[in-house]
Amino acid sequence: MKPSLRSLRLSPSLHSAAVAALCIVFTCAGRGFAVEPVPPTVHVWEKIELTFTAERTYDNPYFDVDVWVDLEGPGFRKRCYGFWDGGNVFRVRILATSPGQWRWTSGASTDDPGFVGKSGTFWAVPWTEAEKDAVPCRRGMIRPTKNGHALEWADGTPFFLLGDTWWATPTFRFPWRDDPRPRAIGPQAGFQDYLQYRRNQGFNALAIIVGFPNWTDDGLPARLKTEDGTTLRMAWKKAGTNLAKPMPNEQGHYPFLFPGKIPGYEKTFADVTRIDPRYFQALDRKIDYMNSQGFVPFMEVARRDVGQAWKRYYPWPESYVRYVRYVWSRYQANICIFSPFHFDSPAASLPKEEWNEVAKQVLATYGKPPFGTLCSTNASGSTLENWGHVDQAPWLTLHQIGNRRTHAVYEKLTEIFRASPPIPGLNGEPYYDGML
Repeated sequence: MKPSLRSLRLSPSLHSAAVAALCIVFTCAGRGFAVEPVPPTVHVWEKIELTFTAERTYDNPYFDVDVWVDLEGPGFRKRCYGFWDGGNVFRVRILATSPGQWRWTSGASTDDPGFVGKSGTFWAVPWTEAEKDAVPCRRGMIRPTKNGHALEWADGTPFFLLGDTWWATPTFRFPWRDDPRPRAIGPQAGFQDYLQYRRNQGFNALAIIVGFPNWTDDGLPARLKTEDGTTLRMAWKKAGTNLAKPMPNEQGHYPFLFPGKIPGYEKTFADVTRIDPRYFQALDRKIDYMNSQGFVPFMEVARRDVGQAWKRYYPWPESYVRYVRYVWSRYQANICIFSPFHFDSPAASLPKEEWNEVAKQVLATYGKPPFGTLCSTNASGSTLENWGHVDQAPWLTLHQIGNRRTHAVYEKLTEIFRASPPIPGLNGEPYYDGML
């Protein structure tokens, strides 16, 4: 059973004084119908999408414009950022964290009349226990327990994370099937079939890397550097070759557009100042499907091997900070766990201190995710070891261990447990074949 998705679409021609006449379009099961002028009713923890249409033209809407809404509700008052979704369309995704009346007011970094001065109201009601049992993500965002050591849903129900590492989920390697009929696990199976297989085994989480902008089918080696030694990628190898595994999605799109700006490698490393919303529109349905089946995705925005070339050839850290913000704002109203980067090893990457500074810059510029989404990273041993505790990494709200080949790594969970103040910890990669 998939939770209903209601989209609030704001006409660009309406001004705040005309809110009473605002036409709100609900999208449910693929059909739209208009309701006016009564404020809509939604469920708590149900994603709401506000759509704004720019009235001006921008050279690079992704990089040049910030759009947001200031959201207020019972015990809640925060700014929620939006994202560019192609053409002149911007969206802000929000939700209600508790029952009651909620209000939002729009704003932007430009005085474009398509963005500023809009407002709206909606009411939130709770799910029944039966409805939450049917779709566990209706229980809300994952949060720490009161003692800080474990995890629970927002309604207080214990959450024991049991996940799998499907790093390439956004790509064609986990193909989305538009035909909903079940398929046996094998060459014809799709993303939905794989997920149902894990669901039947009791899993409730998946770890994914949102994008691989440098893993392309360019005929060059999987491990690649420029002439001066800057790492371009450290990719997994295509079977039986020394070539990189390409990572486009089912439609051939990457998270950023090509050609890139690195001389001689324009087909290898995308232009990370020009995002491709089509890639993320396809990913949206996979993330929504995970939530509809009770799965919590752990979303790492990029792998460590993008760092050196990104820093050298593109505006740093602002272009990476903007990318993190884009992903987090796009999925802030999904039930997720976020990560600003995938750091399974320091090899072919930036120093860990530089990654930590980037994450702190995201926090300083845009604040923490508005609805309480936890933030962690895949670890080279331990996040406590990589980034320090919350005093050194204030963006970090969930520790983990991983990527070691001996059982000695488990003692790092004890170190996390003893850290003060306590925050939860998990074993991100508990076992490898042949582990000593």
